[in-house]
Formats: sequence, structure tokens, C-alpha cells
Amino acid sequence: MSDILSTTSDEEDVRLMLDVAKGHQLAFDHIFSRYHCMIRRFLVNLNAPRHSIDDMTQDVFLRVWQYRERYAPRSPVKYFLCGIARNVLREYYRKQKRLQLVRNTTNTSRVYPSPQSIIEKRELMMHIDLAKSLLTPKCLSGKPV
Repeated sequence: MSDILSTTSDEEDVRLMLDVAKGHQLAFDHIFSRYHCMIRRFLVNLNAPRHSIDDMTQDVFLRVWQYRERYAPRSPVKYFLCGIARNVLREYYRKQKRLQLVRNTTNTSRVYPSPQSIIEKRELMMHIDLAKSLLTPKCLSGKPV
């Protein structure tokens, strides 16, 4: 009995997605209301960062709308949506990796000293030179006194 209900539901979802592909907003609203919680749970199960799950869920449905003309009913709609969610999560991690690489390579505090540190170093060198000029020649020779 549940297989019959599942098949009917799957067929209805395919019809809705075909309507979405034609640009019908109401069909999209039905797909969203039916699947947004499932996609959210799917992302949680894939260990998506908790702070980004809502944004990722939104991105999934944004892509469904953006690429609606490309939809082809090869499999149940839930598999189609989960595939998009997987891609959104992959892209999130790729972007995080790129951002980390950029942060590591553009961290100028490691490569170049700050202007403030240059000034402080020059002042320190002037104080050292002044202190050395006040020392006697015997102290400068390095021999114990």
C-alpha cells in the first residue's frame, strides 16, 4: 500500500516539477513546502555547518528555480533535490578552502612588517647606538672587567 502511495506522490512531484520547469510559481511553492524540511535534515546528516544550513537550503531551491528548464524526470524529485543539496555543500567547502588559502597567502603581517613596527625598530636601534656611544672602550672590547 505504501508503495502505491509513494508512486502516486512521486508522480505528482514529477508533474509539479514539470510545471516548475514551465515557470509556474505555485508548483514551485508546493515543491518547496513539501521538501524544504527534508533538504534541511539531509544537509544536517551530511554534517553541513549548522550556521549555514538555512542558507544552503535556500540555495538549493534558488538553483531549482534558476535551472528549472533543465529538469528532466529521470528519478524521483527528492533525489534530484538531494543531488543539488550535495553540490551546494561541496561548493561551500571548496569556497571555504579557497578563502583559507587566500587568507594564508595574503597575510601581510607575516610577509611585511607594519609601518609601526618599522618605526619602533628604528627607535630601538637609535637607543642602542646611544647606549653604545656612552660605553667606555674597555667595555666595548668584550673583555671581562
